[in-house]
Amino acid sequence: MNRKQKIQLEQLYESSLKYKEQKRQERENQEINSQNENIKREHEDSNDESFALTVRSLKEYIDVISCITDEINANDYKLLYRGQGSKEWPLLPSIARGKTSSKEPALLDFEDDLIRCAKKRLPSVFRNDISPVDLLALMQHYGIPTRLLDVSASPLVSLFFACQNKNEISKDGEVVVFRRELDKKSLREKGIYYPITPFLEAIAESHKVIGSGIYLRYFCEYMMSQSYYNEIAPTLDGLLRNLDKEEKTRRISYILAEICKDLIFVQSKEFATRQIIQQGEYILFPNRIIWKESHDDICYSNIIEPIWKNRRYLFKRIIITGDSKPGIIKELDSLGINLGALFSDSIEMVCTQITNDIKHLIPS
Repeated sequence: MNRKQKIQLEQLYESSLKYKEQKRQERENQEINSQNENIKREHEDSNDESFALTVRSLKEYIDVISCITDEINANDYKLLYRGQGSKEWPLLPSIARGKTSSKEPALLDFEDDLIRCAKKRLPSVFRNDISPVDLLALMQHYGIPTRLLDVSASPLVSLFFACQNKNEISKDGEVVVFRRELDKKSLREKGIYYPITPFLEAIAESHKVIGSGIYLRYFCEYMMSQSYYNEIAPTLDGLLRNLDKEEKTRRISYILAEICKDLIFVQSKEFATRQIIQQGEYILFPNRIIWKESHDDICYSNIIEPIWKNRRYLFKRIIITGDSKPGIIKELDSLGINLGALFSDSIEMVCTQITNDIKHLIPS
């Protein structure tokens, strides 16, 4: 083979590689577009108000809560609430807001930098011996954006947060109601009979692994190398004992993907008085998962999707009319539900409440 033929062969080989990569990318884009269409169809129903109830006073709200409570079996479910100043706001954790596409840079892309910086500057607060979920809860407490969304077991606390935002005082607010399973029935139906805490801890520290398009099995390999995985390692090793390492990791990635299909409710250690007073819990958000059927694999994207406001995810929606907010705030204040009470461990918030109390004495 002369030099010219060798060069031609190399060029042909390179063209072949480029063609294969182009076709692979086309297949991947088709899969992503297909999933985007499915998400779009679901999103069209994402702000469903057909099952929403509208209230205009504290009394109406309490009546609605009473009816909702009667609809569930307290042994099977716990109701959790989230109040939002505007019914148009998406249900998204603070770190995911403002990012509408995978190519758009936003704070979520710097989650790892954010957490590393917090731990470096305040090592005595954000300690290395704190679990990943507890670390996020502590950061959330101090106002650092995280992948946690606050919810409360108190419907009145959530009503306060739906009404107190002065920038949204004239807009209709909302309290969304979630049902948290107590008996883990939906997990058992998926064949998951073991604790899922290690999966949740891994999701909480996604920043250590996730890059756009990373295969979920690589994420699981990281999880399996962490000490918190030891809680379920013997169980999964027994269930998957006949599989080689690669197939075992792939199966575990399927388990993680199934867990991520449902809302993930988590609780943390109580680091502050306000957590106890506000009866706070959280929803933990994983990154969006892309099922890549042609590659028999699953990928993480660098986007966190909102919780769609439809019957699949919400138990109820309660709309608070804008014109009723000032009156409701006054009634809640008479019951001792105000900034000073809910943030009693914050000097700034208590002082704000003192100022508000005195302002009410000024004749209008």
